[in-house]
Amino acid sequence: MSDDINSPYEDDLEQAQTSLRIVEGGKDKTPVLSTMEELIEEGKVGVTWNEFLEIVQWLSIRYTKGDDTPSEWTDIQLKAMYSDLQYWTFKDIQSAVIKLHNEGSYSAPNSSQIIGKINKLGYKEVLSQQKIKQIARGEVGECKAGGEHEWFELGWLHNEYGDPEFYVACNKAVSVEAKACGAEKVIPAPEHQEFSKPEPMWLEKFVETAKQMKIPDHRIDWMLSNARPHLRTYAEHIEKYGEPKEKAVQGEIE
Repeated sequence: MSDDINSPYEDDLEQAQTSLRIVEGGKDKTPVLSTMEELIEEGKVGVTWNEFLEIVQWLSIRYTKGDDTPSEWTDIQLKAMYSDLQYWTFKDIQSAVIKLHNEGSYSAPNSSQIIGKINKLGYKEVLSQQKIKQIARGEVGECKAGGEHEWFELGWLHNEYGDPEFYVACNKAVSVEAKACGAEKVIPAPEHQEFSKPEPMWLEKFVETAKQMKIPDHRIDWMLSNARPHLRTYAEHIEKYGEPKEKAVQGEIE
């Protein structure tokens, strides 16, 4: 096996770590990361080509007998194996490989055996190096997680004028370690949501409701200036929507 084999994806991947360390334990208890950059920095992305070759070198030293030793694996075999393992981190793959060796495996494990051990250890798939490159090049669609958005119903929210609008949001994430895309858009409300449509909000009602919730005056002022800068007054609300069928609580502004 040659160390100068090119990556199957012909990308400049980061250098492998200098030593292969034994990793104990199963799932990592780490906080949810918000960006792809944070995922890369924390090592929560798929194994790089160079890291994969380091694992193969480790196997080559320990499995030297038989007809299918790692040192004799061909370029095609290596690239196929990398293709299978690219969805797990270097740390997770090395942990699975070492545990297989410690359990007394007489021949070098193939990708199926390694994936089986990875699953048994409870490790999850992550963003592959190939997907990272595609996202960086803008080849994976408008969703921050790649491809098409995966919308779910967020519900009714009032816009800056006080009109109720129905929102959906994208809950797709690049991996289980990352926050969702978070994109939002307004759509016509589904029929099953029409019954829960709130009445429009107007300025006096907003202030009255906020005071009932014991929100401090300075917070109310901030909310009106930043989140609801164009709320209609009750008079403007009546002009747009007409008189309510039932007497409305107009509220007042002190």
